[in-house]
Amino acid sequence: MAYANGRKVLPRSVLRAVQRYFQGGLLWIPALARRRSKTRNDPIRNRLIRLDRRAGVTLAKLGRKYGLSKARICQITLSCEEPS
Repeated sequence: MAYANGRKVLPRSVLRAVQRYFQGGLLWIPALARRRSKTRNDPIRNRLIRLDRRAGVTLAKLGRKYGLSKARICQITLSCEEPS
């Protein structure tokens, strides 16, 4: 999550409208639903990850291929052991 100065990123009219309801402090604004959906669980991607993992692909390679951390690959595949 990034912090931004409202004066720099919001039109003046929007800033004034927000200030009527909330003055000072930090305000979290959630991302649009369509943008958030990119990070939600993707069953097709997860199935491909599990198939690759069963085929012996390492956690590091899977992480690079799918843009995920090793920990997330472990969660998806339910296996953190490297093939021997």
